[in-house]
Amino acid sequence: MFNPNRTNYTVRAIVILTLTFVWVFFVSKHASAVTADHLVISQVQITGGAGKATNDFVEFYNPTGGDVDLKGARLVKRTKTGTADTLLKSWTETAIVKSRGYYLWANSDFAGIPTGPDISTTGSIANDNGIALRAGPNDAGTIIDSVAWGQAVNIFVEGTVFAGNPEAVQSLERRPGGEGIGNGEDSNNNSLDFFLQTLSHPRNSGIVLQIPSEQDQEIPEEDGTVELPQAPPPGSSLGADPELTEIMPNPEGQDSGSEWVEFYNSSADLLNLSGWYIDDAATANNNDPSKSAFQIPDETVIEPGKYLAVNIPKGKFALNNSGGDAVKVFDNERRLRLKDHYNDSAPSGQSYAKDAQGEWRWSENPTPGTANIFSVPAVYSNTIVISEVLPDPSGDDAEDEFIELFNFGSDAVDLVGWTVADSRKRYAIAEEDLLETEIAPQGYFLIYRETSGIALNNTGEEEVSLYNPDGVLVSNVKFDASRKPNQSYNYASGGEYQWSFDLTPGAANQIVAVADEDELLTPESNLLIRNISEVKKLPLGSLVKTTGIVAVAPGLLGERTFYLQGSGIRVVLPAAFGPVLSVGMNLEIAGKLAMFHNELELRVAAADDVKISGDQSAVAAHPVPTGQIGETLEGYLVRIAGTVTSSSGDTFFLDDGSGQVRVYIRDSTGIAKPSMRKGENVTVTGIVSQYDENYRIMPRVQADIVVNDAGGNEELVAGISANQSGSLPRTGIDLWLTLAVSFGICYTILVVLLFSQLVINKERIKSK
Repeated sequence: MFNPNRTNYTVRAIVILTLTFVWVFFVSKHASAVTADHLVISQVQITGGAGKATNDFVEFYNPTGGDVDLKGARLVKRTKTGTADTLLKSWTETAIVKSRGYYLWANSDFAGIPTGPDISTTGSIANDNGIALRAGPNDAGTIIDSVAWGQAVNIFVEGTVFAGNPEAVQSLERRPGGEGIGNGEDSNNNSLDFFLQTLSHPRNSGIVLQIPSEQDQEIPEEDGTVELPQAPPPGSSLGADPELTEIMPNPEGQDSGSEWVEFYNSSADLLNLSGWYIDDAATANNNDPSKSAFQIPDETVIEPGKYLAVNIPKGKFALNNSGGDAVKVFDNERRLRLKDHYNDSAPSGQSYAKDAQGEWRWSENPTPGTANIFSVPAVYSNTIVISEVLPDPSGDDAEDEFIELFNFGSDAVDLVGWTVADSRKRYAIAEEDLLETEIAPQGYFLIYRETSGIALNNTGEEEVSLYNPDGVLVSNVKFDASRKPNQSYNYASGGEYQWSFDLTPGAANQIVAVADEDELLTPESNLLIRNISEVKKLPLGSLVKTTGIVAVAPGLLGERTFYLQGSGIRVVLPAAFGPVLSVGMNLEIAGKLAMFHNELELRVAAADDVKISGDQSAVAAHPVPTGQIGETLEGYLVRIAGTVTSSSGDTFFLDDGSGQVRVYIRDSTGIAKPSMRKGENVTVTGIVSQYDENYRIMPRVQADIVVNDAGGNEELVAGISANQSGSLPRTGIDLWLTLAVSFGICYTILVVLLFSQLVINKERIKSK
């Protein structure tokens, strides 16, 4: 017999069970944060407010049980849609982050930071950025931890980006946060792992959280007091005296309370200075300290062979910063025991110190409490010249502009502290910005714009200068940068500079004479008419007319550039080029041969030098093994398939067993790199290109990258996963644990509902 009540309860049970299962499944899936087993980014500030855009800091936290050394790591950033790292800091020396301790990087302009940073550089971060801690080089090093915020869509987003940008003195702080409990929560999801801290509170390596163990809380059963050796009585006799070894009359910042005097015990016994007096030249006579003299506290001793720095507190005598002064020391019976003086003005931050020969002189390296150090005057090399400057590359100026230095001497030179500059900006070479700061004898040193921030003029006069750390001008070059596309200004024989089409960053200059601008209009009388296959045999600087088929539309693989199918030649169009070119067009084209990072270029001077001829041709991708990618296929549209051997940033490597090949995604294509893992099978279609000594494949559009499943079927096309919508987790313990918990809870609810129904039915029977 139909029972509507029973049906109603059954429907309710099914609905409740279904909703419970869905809720439990997704909560357990997304609320799986655990304490990280690696160094994490724990707090980020990107601005201090109006006029303080560089008040940036990044804080790290070590949640592990062991210390972590940052040597070999680097802090990098990417802009909103950036595809290349910008270096903020590179650690080339040991830098320890203690277990459950913090470490702080800050922008060097952040003068008012409430906690002193462990390291600072000139790098900065801003809205919609992402940052990462990498082990290894830019773009390719392993990402240890990363976070992105605002509208960032770069590879530093973990899971979901943190929505919004922190405002003035706000910070993104990693959970859980709070006093003494650390910031180690990591679910690999920026939106879940971080919260907005309304007032930032940076912590440096001086902060180490103490998590007491049970043993730490036990009360010792025995008295563990250690008896210290007893000091001798105060030095009232005229026995051994300490030596005055260092005086600080003019410390940096406020003098009062920061001046100090240093003693040294050269004897074999403890020296007791309890009750002694320190005074300056204002003392009325040599036999009595003045009222402003400072009396050394009781139990002040100096061990044999040790130094002791005594700070002069506020309210006591003050040493002169100009006109000279003297330091007098009286024993506890007010007898003069020591006296030394300086006659000239005291330089700020320098101490007046005694050297190994007993002579007093100023030192730039104050050493209170330790042996004195004197700087040896530096002698800087005069063998460094500016050897090549590229102001207007054919690609992105921000990435490809460079200044090259050459060391014509026989000794290596460390360039830390050297400065390159143009008329608007100066850049000091720093260890934090570069993996290597030493230039070898007969070696070259490259400084790219993304490192220096120096944007060279593309029009008018430009000047580039090199200064040594003393500010002395070492090398200087001036030039007219107008109408010099993709030409570098080179140091040539005899100390003269010449323009050249042959770019040689990091290598010996090759001067390929540059014609006058009028000559670039390719008069017919000067043209060499060649088949496309013969063009590569011609010398650089040749004026050439040839024919070819467009293999990739202009602009996709570089500004105003495209490739001719199978030629190994990249064509660079003039800035004002009207015709629209598409894949398959047959062209008759004239221009001048040049070289860019070892890839041959045909530079077109005017739009009239490109003519569309003949019918449209089909451009088919050639299937080739990965190991055959090289010079013979340069400029061809090819198709490869292989397994992923490594992947980082905008690059990944494939190998089908014949050899590894690099796949490089240019930012200009707008391709979103699909998610891929090592060992997965991927098919790529793209143009074979050369960059320096390496060859790579550059896909053109999103559909050129296909991630295949284990059976070779397409699983990921154009960046959209076949199971992206509402996908279950992959197999493993997370899946089975989620299912077990979900079904367990559902089963319990079902039992409760059935039991409740039985009770209700019994009550109804009784009532009847």
